[in-house]
Amino acid sequence: TVEEVEVEEKVEEKVEEAEAIENVEEVKVEEKVAEAEAIEKVEEVEVEQAEAIEKNR
Repeated sequence: TVEEVEVEEKVEEKVEEAEAIENVEEVKVEEKVAEAEAIEKVEEVEVEQAEAIEKNR
């Protein structure tokens, strides 16, 4: 019936909306992971620099 088709269309819209939100969330998580990895690398470099300074003293 027409009502069933309308309901199905609404359900499909909601599913697409949910998938879009999920994709955005995944991207945000990936960005946070990349950010954390970048911070970790910076900290490793700082530790290496500190160790090099200690050796040179």
